[in-house]
Amino acid sequence: MKKSTLRVFFSVILLVASSLILSSICLAETSNLEVDIPSSYHSMQAGQDIWFTIKFLNLANQDRVDVTLKFDMLDSKGNLVATNTKTVAVETQASFVANLDVPTTEKSGEHLIMVTMTSPSGVSSARASFIVTEKDSRLTVYYIAGAIVIILLVIFFIIKSKPLLRKMTLRTKVDKIVKDKLKDQK
Repeated sequence: MKKSTLRVFFSVILLVASSLILSSICLAETSNLEVDIPSSYHSMQAGQDIWFTIKFLNLANQDRVDVTLKFDMLDSKGNLVATNTKTVAVETQASFVANLDVPTTEKSGEHLIMVTMTSPSGVSSARASFIVTEKDSRLTVYYIAGAIVIILLVIFFIIKSKPLLRKMTLRTKVDKIVKDKLKDQK
């Protein structure tokens, strides 16, 4: 009696295990998860947002289900840099736009966006890479140089316009005196 109970027990375990394996294989065959980073975001400076799209295709054509999307940004060593989570409803296909902030302290190099989708059918993941570059300090130099040029132009305009303002003021006074004299003569 014990042997038959053990056989039934192991048969049930084998059946459950094979069912789980088949469902994970079916999930891989019936769903597709993609991450796409637009070309304008393939190279980002530290401190900027990276935007990307997530496309999900459910070929099993199940009813609407809630799925959890986890977005992770990893550096070239695999260290977690930033993360975010979002829950969305999906039927047969869906497309989402998401973003993550690249920290201002992040070092330059290749980084990954890893998206993991957890649904009642299982877990799926996809990834895409991008480059983080150092902040361009030349822009700061250009801004400072531009501000200095504008300040110098304003100072030059003020200095050059003083004699003109004096002439205009003198002309206005002369015109007033002439008008007053002409008025008195009439």
